[in-house]
Amino acid sequence: MEQENHNPEVSKLQEKIHALEEELAHLKAQLPLNKAVDNSFSGSIDRYFWFDRLAESSSDIIWMTDDNGILQFISAAQKQILGYEDSEILGKPLVDLVISAQQSDFLDAFNRLANNRFNGRLRDEYKFVKKNGQTIWSEIHISRVSYEGQNSHGFLGILRDTTEYKLAEEVLRESQELYRSLVEYSPEGICIAVNWEIKYTNPAFARIVGASTDQELLNKSIIDFIDPEFHQVSDSRRQNVMERNSYNDPAVMTYRRLDRKKIQVEVTSTPILFHGRKAAQIIIRDLTEKHKAQKELERERELMDTLIMNLPDMIYFKNLKHQFIKVNHAFADRLGFSDPGQLIGKRDADIFGHDHDLVSSNEEKNIIEAGESLVNVNRHETWKDKKIWVSVTKMPLFGSSHEVIGTFGVTRDITAQKEYEEQLRAREEHFRQLFDQAPIGMCIVNDHSEVLRFNYAITDILGYVPSEMVGMNMYAITHDDDKKLSTEMYQKLIAGKVDKYQIEKRYHKKDGSLVHVILQVVRLYEPNKKEGNKFLCQIVDINARKLVEEELTIRNNELTNFVYKVSHDLRAPLTSVKGIIQLLGMQDDIDKIKEYTDMLSNRVDRLDLFIKDILSHSRNLYTEISIEKINIEETIHQCFAQMAYHPVYNRIEQIIEIRNNDFYSDRQRFNEIMRNLISNAIIYSRKGHDESYVRVNVQVSTKECCIIVQDNGLGIPEDYQKRVFEMFYRANDIVEGSGIGLYIVQQSVLKLGGKVSLQSKVNQGSTFTIILPNQMPEMEFPKFDMQTSS
Repeated sequence: MEQENHNPEVSKLQEKIHALEEELAHLKAQLPLNKAVDNSFSGSIDRYFWFDRLAESSSDIIWMTDDNGILQFISAAQKQILGYEDSEILGKPLVDLVISAQQSDFLDAFNRLANNRFNGRLRDEYKFVKKNGQTIWSEIHISRVSYEGQNSHGFLGILRDTTEYKLAEEVLRESQELYRSLVEYSPEGICIAVNWEIKYTNPAFARIVGASTDQELLNKSIIDFIDPEFHQVSDSRRQNVMERNSYNDPAVMTYRRLDRKKIQVEVTSTPILFHGRKAAQIIIRDLTEKHKAQKELERERELMDTLIMNLPDMIYFKNLKHQFIKVNHAFADRLGFSDPGQLIGKRDADIFGHDHDLVSSNEEKNIIEAGESLVNVNRHETWKDKKIWVSVTKMPLFGSSHEVIGTFGVTRDITAQKEYEEQLRAREEHFRQLFDQAPIGMCIVNDHSEVLRFNYAITDILGYVPSEMVGMNMYAITHDDDKKLSTEMYQKLIAGKVDKYQIEKRYHKKDGSLVHVILQVVRLYEPNKKEGNKFLCQIVDINARKLVEEELTIRNNELTNFVYKVSHDLRAPLTSVKGIIQLLGMQDDIDKIKEYTDMLSNRVDRLDLFIKDILSHSRNLYTEISIEKINIEETIHQCFAQMAYHPVYNRIEQIIEIRNNDFYSDRQRFNEIMRNLISNAIIYSRKGHDESYVRVNVQVSTKECCIIVQDNGLGIPEDYQKRVFEMFYRANDIVEGSGIGLYIVQQSVLKLGGKVSLQSKVNQGSTFTIILPNQMPEMEFPKFDMQTSS
């Protein structure tokens, strides 16, 4: 039991406590807390007292909601940060203060917290909307609480304005390369292992295990370096990292170097992602070389000190009395001191004057007491009687025991930047004029390829009016075959692999036609832009040039193949003829002479057929189309008759079916189409097949003529069918031919404005379908004199 104490001081203290309890009861009656919150604090006066003091004095917003997320209490800091009156937000959902784009995610996190999916606590970042419509980045901590003596629950949260921290990230990012080098210079061995295989080591790890280079260790198993005595322990620690995704505390183990020498090491391991795969980051410290490691650490400190002393930014450190304890050369030089040591012990008042010292001391006092940093604050200050613009960053300086022992700051001269910004503003209008009046199509698009801005030239290229261009999706009007390349290049641009790219592609114009363009895309970098991207697209119409290039390419390829094939197919028969003639001169045997004469005739026929094909191709290219009425049946019989010399002609059944109206077309080209299709059907019949046939079915209407030539011959393999219409391409080497026949068919059909298609199966035959327009002349009616005689 407590002993009575009649000490006057104690009595006074008890009176003060009693007065505070009464004040507390009054304050509780004034707070807009619901009954559940009130009951939760009634069990502990001290706790409520300190919560009340904390809530009212905290620079962060402290709030409480019921289980449905309705605000029941919010601290005074919200008015300074968000700008609302308490009556404007109390009793309303907390989610209403979150920007609309993040409200769904916020509610989802809130619900998962309510279902204890976050173990009763949640930490995340969201954008909140201030009363004036501005948004701020906020770090929010939420805990689920149960009210004492009740079954109801609620949420207690802290909201911290981190907008300035977001800006500070840019400063910290500039130091990223420096800190990355710390890994390489680290005296502790660091490696990354995926499924026990080493994928990365720093030089220290290689040195500790006795390797000459880190490359020597790649893909080796980490287990090879662990003494068997510790295999079981290592396996358990690996499972903790890889399966439970947990950090392993430091443990002393025995490792074996490549030379099998045992060493004692301290090992820690952490789960990480390495190129998208789960991995373990393993850090080892060679305890046998601890002293050497300490010296290496001192060296790193010297490097860091050298870096700080030689950075162009002005850096300083102060103690709790606001006295300089260290400054770098840039700081001293800017103030006219030859040695940084001359500033040690001085205050801002000794250098800049009393007014500057007053502002600076208040800022540093707030940093020391509240732990709030000052990041990238732009000011117009006087340095050595000269007005300059500076960017000021101040942060708390921590000691070895993590206590605040002072402050440190970075001051950057941004006068040139400010002047440059003025120049940019002056140039902006000039850029607008150049952009709008540029002779090539230009537009600025966002991440989703939606047009944000455009010039008049692009409307001429695509055929859209300006009102249709706003918000248009440039990817959506891209030709499907070009979308893959566009996506690949876009991803490279986003990833930073290229600064810009240029490709040829096609767009669908408003009228449905295609336009070939050269597209150059450049990423636009905007100062202080943290999210989203913009891209400048420059478009040059090359439609006319592309058509000429395509035609020229086709003709060049045809000419190359033509020259080669003509020289080969003319020379081969002539060489054969020459050889047979020499053999004839050496023979007296009549039978042999007849045999050689037949061979000679065969070679001449082949040569004659090839020359006819070449002449036919030439006529098709350069002869104008001449329309006349065609006797289809007579043409088909003539084409069959021309093949009467062929050995298999007499065993081919000819089936001719014609439903004939008057058909008008180019007689020469129609003859070439039928001659090549019928001759191919006969030549490529199957040897020894007694039921071979060639069926020609023709149906003519007033609009078109449909020709179907079908056989049951050798057929064409599926892999070759796409190429049979190429010049000099032969899908079958069993039968000799020029390889130009089907090419002539296709070119003739195209000249006549028709279509050709093929269906074929090996050893079942082929079916060619030709659709040609019937170019019947318009009927002319006799003219009558409509005048009446008087």
